[in-house]
Amino acid sequence: MDKKYLKNIGIYILTAAICLGVIVYIAYSVVRSGGDNISVSPAEKVTMDERDRYTGYIMREEKVLYAESDGGVSYQYSDGERVPRDSVVARVYTGLSLIHI
Repeated sequence: MDKKYLKNIGIYILTAAICLGVIVYIAYSVVRSGGDNISVSPAEKVTMDERDRYTGYIMREEKVLYAESDGGVSYQYSDGERVPRDSVVARVYTGLSLIHI
């Protein structure tokens, strides 16, 4: 007989034995679990509130700007908004003159 043919038959028999073993194992597990040791309890609706307390630190880099005179102020940026370097952040109107800060 041909060795290739015998090798194919051997692989076929080994594959069949493995599949049969898996089927027997699954059947044994299902039969063994039985269903006698299963317990059922009613569900209960529960609302839980969980809180944690932490300490946080906010680091800011700020610079106070002063105008040369008093007057009405028109801000160009919102509070807390990041401002690019060398940009006009506010305009101060004093009578007829306009001052850029």
